[in-house]
Amino acid sequence: MTRVRIPPSPLIINYKPYLIMGFFKNIISAAVKTALTPIAVAKDAVDGVSGKGPNNTKNLLRSASKDVNDAFDAILKIIRL
Repeated sequence: MTRVRIPPSPLIINYKPYLIMGFFKNIISAAVKTALTPIAVAKDAVDGVSGKGPNNTKNLLRSASKDVNDAFDAILKIIRL
């Protein structure tokens, strides 16, 4: 019985660069959002004085943590390939 070698799919070969770029995009996005946290805290202080709910900092940090989680998911996908 002879074995037939199937060449790898070009989709799989080109998949890793997109994951790597996705990782960097998510890490940079999380870093920018973390750097903007003092501005969100100041806006929350102004919103607190004006009677609105102070949710800006919470939402910004939640979004940053989601970006970090997505970045590490991309790295795990690269490692599993």
